[in-house]
Amino acid sequence: MSTFVGEDTARKCDEIIDSLTSTRSKAEGGHPSTRVQSLAHHMRHYLSLAWNGYLSVQGFVLAIPGAITHHIALPWAEKVEVYKGWWHATKREIKHYWVGTKLLWADVKIAARLGFKVVQGKSLTRSA
Repeated sequence: MSTFVGEDTARKCDEIIDSLTSTRSKAEGGHPSTRVQSLAHHMRHYLSLAWNGYLSVQGFVLAIPGAITHHIALPWAEKVEVYKGWWHATKREIKHYWVGTKLLWADVKIAARLGFKVVQGKSLTRSA
């Protein structure tokens, strides 16, 4: 029985593709049960994170009524001092965000300039 050269080559190609497919599946996660265990591990981890986040928010929310009651019970002079502290903190935060916005804008301008140079095919060197 004679075989054509093309049949032999096609058979070898099929064997190579099969071996590459099995190698790829091993590299991507091994045995299917290992992937399921890994998925279960990740799910437990993310559920734990969600539960801890819920507990943190719950503690904060439950503390709000006591803080409001304490603030209402303060004498007016102490309330004024609290409000001054709030104003100072608010101004400090606004300044912080303003400076951060200016720095971000400077970074965006520099990145855009470099990006345009790359798109135009120029090199990114320090020499002009």
